[in-house]
Amino acid sequence: MIRPWPLLAAGAAVLTLTSCDQALAQPGPRDEALVQVVVAARDLAAGDQVKPEDITQRQVPASLATSSVVRPNEASTIINQHTALPMLRGDLVTWAFFETLRDPETYQACQKLAAEPESAAEQVARARQRILAR
Repeated sequence: MIRPWPLLAAGAAVLTLTSCDQALAQPGPRDEALVQVVVAARDLAAGDQVKPEDITQRQVPASLATSSVVRPNEASTIINQHTALPMLRGDLVTWAFFETLRDPETYQACQKLAAEPESAAEQVARARQRILAR
């Protein structure tokens, strides 16, 4: 039986990314410092192994670069790791995306949630639909 909290955790990650994308698209305070963070260079489906060419760097307002966001000096840590959740190109990469850094029950629940669609975009769309349906 799947516990509801792993699905909620997956949903929160998807909604957080949506919120970050919306915040990046809106004009912010001109005097806020920008910092470099790691973002997905391409769509990554749940279970994909991250290669150096799969990530890149982007400047974001410092207020979006929380401790959960992977920084460029930490990027080597995620190379060869498998994703637990899908990421779309441009998404901020957070530690929550990686299976080896997650609770195994949560990882299995997220994999089951995303198992049907193959592409990252399909997986994200499916997760968003489930969250909005609740």
